[in-house]
Amino acid sequence: MKRVFTLILLILFILPVAVLLLSVSGSEWTYPAILPGQFGLNTLGGSSLMAILPHVFSSVLYSVVTVLTTILISILPAKYLAYSSFKNKNLFEIILLLPAVVSPFTFLMGVQFISLKLGIGNSSFSVILILSIVSYPYMLRAFIGGYSQLDRNIMVCARNLGGSRLTALFKVEFPLILPSIVAGANIVFLIAFADYFLVFVMGSSGVKSLALMIFPLLTSSSRQITSFYNLFFLIIPLILFALMDGFLLNFYRRRKMQL
Repeated sequence: MKRVFTLILLILFILPVAVLLLSVSGSEWTYPAILPGQFGLNTLGGSSLMAILPHVFSSVLYSVVTVLTTILISILPAKYLAYSSFKNKNLFEIILLLPAVVSPFTFLMGVQFISLKLGIGNSSFSVILILSIVSYPYMLRAFIGGYSQLDRNIMVCARNLGGSRLTALFKVEFPLILPSIVAGANIVFLIAFADYFLVFVMGSSGVKSLALMIFPLLTSSSRQITSFYNLFFLIIPLILFALMDGFLLNFYRRRKMQL
């Protein structure tokens, strides 16, 4: 049964990717042909790649900054929730997680109004701000899970052995919760990188985004170019996951720690 379920998941993943690759490689593909009638990259050229690279770079950049921002605003609340017990704790946690369960439109209008009043509308800062607000609950939950598995007495031992707060933080605490950070970072990056609506409202005229570039092309007649651009939505997250996985394994291997 497990093998059948795995096979179904592989098919559900491979079929859309296969269609996307055929769309990129096939210059002519008309209904009802199962395969493209002609293969080639005639409509693709250096101009297509050069046109998309600034949008890819901008999307990756504000997505990475969003990840770093969510880490900074989530670590202390997560640590407090993981180690503290107080009245209405569950209610407090639910309030912090509201951006993940309610419509982003709820926060979007308020953030847009404030950003326009402050003169930061249609900027990368406003885009990072709204993306951080709607995605930080995923990082918060990852941190809470990591700290819940970490005995707080380990930090006490590190301090008793002469380590400063920063030394205990970077040499003891962070290495032990690093898998949780990586898990939360992957989710936040995907949300920020693939988001269209929030980026469109907060930075449509001032921020380059891969999603903003591709969305109008979905109804165009150039299927090959559209598919080529969509490949970046597949390739970039896979590269990210591979780099994060390699970094995590190498980090623990160098310190002779078990993952």
